[in-house]
Amino acid sequence: MLLRPLVRSAGTTVWCLDLTGRPAGLKNVGEKAAQNAAEDFAEQACVYAVVLYDRGDTAPPFVYVGQSTRLADRIRGHLSAARIHDRAPRDETGALARRLAAVHRRLPRLLVVVLETAPADEAARVRLEIAWQLAAALDGLDVAAGRLTGPGAAGAVDGLRQCLEHALTLDWPQRWLDALAPWFRVPQGPGARVLRLSEARAARLVAQPPRVGPAPAPTSPSQSRQARSGSPEKPVQTAQATRR
Repeated sequence: MLLRPLVRSAGTTVWCLDLTGRPAGLKNVGEKAAQNAAEDFAEQACVYAVVLYDRGDTAPPFVYVGQSTRLADRIRGHLSAARIHDRAPRDETGALARRLAAVHRRLPRLLVVVLETAPADEAARVRLEIAWQLAAALDGLDVAAGRLTGPGAAGAVDGLRQCLEHALTLDWPQRWLDALAPWFRVPQGPGARVLRLSEARAARLVAQPPRVGPAPAPTSPSQSRQARSGSPEKPVQTAQATRR
């Protein structure tokens, strides 16, 4: 698993979280990290998710699930469509471009997750795309409609039951999305603090899997001592109890 820059465009650095495992011969990440990442994914078909934390600290992120054989070029296309829509809004602009257009001027970084590698057959890639889209929706996220309602949906929905059955077997990486949220949340004001994300810090972030949830806080000092010692604490008799 790797987290590294993929594309830099107009002040926004797109970071790629690769959940698929890297093939042999992966280029070393160094000064040309973004260029190397783009080359690694140049010809590799994959299903990906663009994750946009644009609604504050508590709202779930907006997720766009897509598939591509040239991931870096596809992401550049998303950012370009957002800038075009910002300058000249159009009704036919997709949901992702609209959301990006609203925040792209104050978007220091954007998260893209490679969910899995995909076969060369386009129909098979579309089925995987729909399955991952359904998996994100079942997890309660704000998901772009994508193939289910867009052009060409009729052909894709023929196997919707199979897509749903496959979606129920997928492990949507919500723990990673929650763990990385502080580094990719869109600043909500001119004075908002933006955390610095370097390649070294990114390597540390993915070195260990995120916790499922916060550790339960002790409800009393005795419970805290008991948790540290691993053994139940003997009850303390008060003077009043002794007299009785």
